[in-house]
Order: sequence, then C-alpha cells, then structure tokens
Amino acid sequence: MQQKSHILRFRLHRKLKRGLELTTIRQWVEEGKLSKSMNNCGTLGFNICQVSHDDYDAVLDWDRKAPEPVISFEPYEEELRKYIVSQPLQPTLGVEFADFNLYEDEQGNTGELYTTPVGQIDILYRNEKNGDFLVIELKRTVETPDSAVGQIAR
Repeated sequence: MQQKSHILRFRLHRKLKRGLELTTIRQWVEEGKLSKSMNNCGTLGFNICQVSHDDYDAVLDWDRKAPEPVISFEPYEEELRKYIVSQPLQPTLGVEFADFNLYEDEQGNTGELYTTPVGQIDILYRNEKNGDFLVIELKRTVETPDSAVGQIAR
C-alpha cells in the first residue's frame, strides 16, 4: 500500500487591529479584492475554516494600513445614559428614590438631555410626591475637572 504524502502549510495567525466589517467584506468581494467565497462570511451556519492565501493577504494588508483604533467615550456615555433612563431608580439607588421619575415638562420635553437656560442636563428626575429634583451628570473620563460640580450647581 502506497502512503500518500501530506502537505502542511502554516501561516501566522494575527489578531486584527480592528474587525473587518461585513459590509466591507461584501464591498471588497464586489470590487474583486476578495474571492466570492468570502461572501459567505456572516451567513447563518457558516464558519470560516479555510481562507485562501490571497484573501488572507488582502485582509492583512488592509490591517497594516489601518490606523490604530481611537477610543471614543461619547458612544459609551450615550449608551450609559440610555441604559440608566430605561431602568427604575429604586433598585439601583435605594428605596428613597422610589418616587422619582424621569422629568417631563409642560412642553413634553423629557429629562434625558434636558436643556436649561444655563446648559444641558444629562438626566433629570423629579420626585412626584415632594417636587425634589435629582440631577445625574455623566462624565466620560475619571479625570473630571471641578467645573463639573459647578455645572451641576447651575
């Protein structure tokens, strides 16, 4: 019995600086930068087990030219604000906040990004029983200047 030889090819696997989005993959397939087999990326039930050398090299070349990702805190602040607004205050802050609800003025403006004559409030709640206000001001970094206290006081 003749034994068949096997060829093993090893390629260095790399973690990309940023993920290659599905829309970009589809566009590159249309432009001929990637093979048509890459169109199956993201299809339900499809896992990439083997990628052609040309596709692999094209993605690595793109990654080498890609700028380092910039971390932006703005989406995080927006997501955090939306999350806080969607949750009841009492379980998070305690029973003393049970009567606070997101503020809504006579014009129907809500307390999320509430505009005042002295600036915008990230989140504004009002106690329905006694009329007290609760201001929540979100900051993007740990290094928050003392002016934040002045912002809330205004």
